[in-house]
Amino acid sequence: MYLAGGGEVLLAPMVMKMERGREPDLQVILPESKQRIKETLVAGAADLVVEIISPDSIKRDKEVKFAEYERGGVHEYWVLDPLEHETFFYVRGEDGKFQRHYSDADGIYQSVVLKRLRLKVDLLWREPLLRGPEIEALVREMLK
Repeated sequence: MYLAGGGEVLLAPMVMKMERGREPDLQVILPESKQRIKETLVAGAADLVVEIISPDSIKRDKEVKFAEYERGGVHEYWVLDPLEHETFFYVRGEDGKFQRHYSDADGIYQSVVLKRLRLKVDLLWREPLLRGPEIEALVREMLK
């Protein structure tokens, strides 16, 4: 799936191979990183990764993958927790560590990786909850 400007949005089960293989729920590869996309995997870190927590993945997404994605060079990492209706946005700092970012007073999160993406965070928690393909469509719509 292509983004405006030439990037790509990839959904699981596309593997992102860093220190180990992971299948993020959604990953965005910017045009300057497209050489990482191979036939069956992304060789290296995606520019933006989104993980949607399930009851069995809380520790894995919030701690294990957080540390792997930070070490591996992911630029922006979103953790969506439908269990608690929480969103966690992390952006890689100059020191290589993830720093927490927040939505503004109007509840809008401005992506650092996707400069034109302004996400009304409440949209993520509408009923019924969004799924991977719906989130992908929402991202595409916001980037038009």
